[in-house]
Amino acid sequence: MRKIRRDLSSVLWRTRLQLLVVVVVVFLLGPIPGSLSIASGPAEEPGPLRGVPARTQHTVSEGETLWGIALKNFPGVDPRCAVETIRDANQLGGATIEVGMVLNIPEDVHCRSG
Repeated sequence: MRKIRRDLSSVLWRTRLQLLVVVVVVFLLGPIPGSLSIASGPAEEPGPLRGVPARTQHTVSEGETLWGIALKNFPGVDPRCAVETIRDANQLGGATIEVGMVLNIPEDVHCRSG
């Protein structure tokens, strides 16, 4: 019985040591490509930028574009600046929007370009 306990104990210690080595290696080298990184967390949905007050929200309907939404929400303003403002407020990488997306429409328009 003692021999079985001793053998089991050495197997457990060896397994724990192997696990510790794997954890240290992953920590030092970073996550394995293609694996889930714990540090990255879940993918974030587009949302408002901090400090940009949202005047209202707009749910994208079939056939709508950022250009059209910008024209409707910011009449009399350069549509290029309005599109840029909406993109920035919702952290959009481009002008592509999808039906059902909820866009935050800021109070003020800003324009970085010319």
